[in-house]
Amino acid sequence: MSTSTETHPREREIFLEATEIEAAADRAAYLDQACGEDAHLRERVNALLEADREATLIEPPEWMRGAAEWGAQQMEAARAVIPSPRNWSPPSAEELSALLPGYEVEAMIGCGGMGAVYRGVQTSLERAVAIKILPPEFAAEPGFSERFRREALAMAKLQHPNIVTIFDYGSVTLATGAGRTLYYFVMEFIDGTDVQHLIRSGALTSEAALKVIAQICEALQYAHAQGYVHRDIKPANVFVTQEGLVKVGDFGIAKLTGSASAAAKDSQLTLADHVMGTPNYLAPENLGSGRKVDHRADIYSLGVMFYEMLTGNLPKGVFPPPSQTAHVDTRLDQVVLKAMMSEPDKRYQHAAEVKQDVDNISASISKHAGEKRRPRSRTGIWTLGAAACVLASGAWWFMERGNSSHPPGRVVPLKLQIGTFENSLGMRFVPVPITGGPTKGQQVLFSIWETRVQDYAAFAPGDPTVMGLPQGPDHPAVNISWDDAKAFCDWLTKRELEKGVIQPGQIYRLPTDHEWSCAVGLGHIEDANEPPDAKRARAERAGGPHSYPWGDRWPPPNYAANLDSEATVRENLRDAGIPGYVDGFPGTSPVGSFPANPLGLNDLSGNAAEWCADFLDPGTNGRRVMRGASWAVQKEIICRSDYRGGGWPTRRLDQYGFRIVLAQTIERQRAGR
Repeated sequence: MSTSTETHPREREIFLEATEIEAAADRAAYLDQACGEDAHLRERVNALLEADREATLIEPPEWMRGAAEWGAQQMEAARAVIPSPRNWSPPSAEELSALLPGYEVEAMIGCGGMGAVYRGVQTSLERAVAIKILPPEFAAEPGFSERFRREALAMAKLQHPNIVTIFDYGSVTLATGAGRTLYYFVMEFIDGTDVQHLIRSGALTSEAALKVIAQICEALQYAHAQGYVHRDIKPANVFVTQEGLVKVGDFGIAKLTGSASAAAKDSQLTLADHVMGTPNYLAPENLGSGRKVDHRADIYSLGVMFYEMLTGNLPKGVFPPPSQTAHVDTRLDQVVLKAMMSEPDKRYQHAAEVKQDVDNISASISKHAGEKRRPRSRTGIWTLGAAACVLASGAWWFMERGNSSHPPGRVVPLKLQIGTFENSLGMRFVPVPITGGPTKGQQVLFSIWETRVQDYAAFAPGDPTVMGLPQGPDHPAVNISWDDAKAFCDWLTKRELEKGVIQPGQIYRLPTDHEWSCAVGLGHIEDANEPPDAKRARAERAGGPHSYPWGDRWPPPNYAANLDSEATVRENLRDAGIPGYVDGFPGTSPVGSFPANPLGLNDLSGNAAEWCADFLDPGTNGRRVMRGASWAVQKEIICRSDYRGGGWPTRRLDQYGFRIVLAQTIERQRAGR
């Protein structure tokens, strides 16, 4: 099947949205709505979907040319031959301690179908370690013990700052069950998190992604020079320490490709004719095609991971370059797509080449980071070089994370622009650098979501309905007055001080008007000392072009934010919506349903209008500032990033909600701490 080499932006937009809808009936309903009576448009989109489904694009669209063109059929084939995670019950920390007398096993920190990991101490050296064990049924597989031995030896030989170090390995026999053997190896303990967690948190900036990728390249270049191929490069296998050091782990399925005689000796144990790795990140030659698999398969996987780090999405089927879906430097498009070329000879040939291009782009970005520019593109221009925080949760190690969990509420510094903090209610926060105003130079932690129904319900029952429609626990709490929001902040501060989640001198509160501007990307171009009503008046007089949280386009692209859409009109909640606009929700939506901005913040336009701490006109001490449009807004001016609304502090409406921040008290600010 072939398609035209040219794809209209509207076709591409509908196609990309449709590929995210799995249920056939739901996809058909979306296409009916998006294409309307335009039969030609529907035919073209169907052609793209069919090509994507069959993964046989003979003439790919120009915006996709050069990228990987394999898709659904190959992925299903890979899943068919890759072992599924096993259901098993690993031993407790106490049981494992009894089996390993040289170690004090403190706690299990992660468990999945392919293994379990424990935090412990090597008693002879008094050093923290991580101990990985494999399910006992692996011991019964022919040749598996030798493959495991080789995994440990291979990792022990790889001594590099960006590769996880292995200290020891072995096997023990369980006290119960004949022949039930546990294979284990002992590694350095990494107090940090993995890149998969950082991507999912929405707080990994493009600049931080460049730093992570550069360090992965250093690890791969070293390993490849030693004759080892990782074959499972993915975000869950790359870790970041509290100091910002990147560590690549799990060389357990490495294939020895050097000239040593051991390569030939172990040829049967490398499973060269079997698929190794994780389907979404596999290079085409890794899919059982009979082609030789060498170090360039890792470069392909690195390209997939880089795309995901920049956009938050996996490059499945026909996909746009990163700069078309995220606010990233367009030069990165070529780096990603070259790494992901389907033919190995057309890719980067060495990881060092990827690093060189990434370093050159990173240096150029850093050089121009201090220049002030007008907000543009999807999410505006953002202040670079800010320090950040990350939720420390022990570590995730060499496996599917499964049911691993992390204790909320611990914030530690990290030298990359990544991080999150999770409080006792499960509310997540990311740092927002503040330029100007009373909190100038500080990192105020913003909730990535508007306060949810479930969060507010822990404080007070509230009214979780919108125009008679019930809301789920993950929808934003609405019908909230300014007084209600402040009371919630005071209650939460007291609760978490008592629990020890936050420290004395820290408080939850509403963001100031200027802090909200910094969060939406306008802090560096606004006067922090100008009253909000003056800024509002100037915004109303300003000519175009205008900036919105999703970019500079009006009407907004479909699914940009939860606004007054066709779904709202269809449910008779409003008389008229934004013409032709689709967001999929008649009222509010679950928080996080729409793309986050570069700082990891969702719903800065749409869902609920948000209370701020300031008076709209400080001279009258009447209405309080409200920022961000709500689910019921259709007016262009209200959707602008610089627009301020006002509401009486005691008034409750189903469009009124709030977002909170974690910051220092005034006394602590004055103390300079």
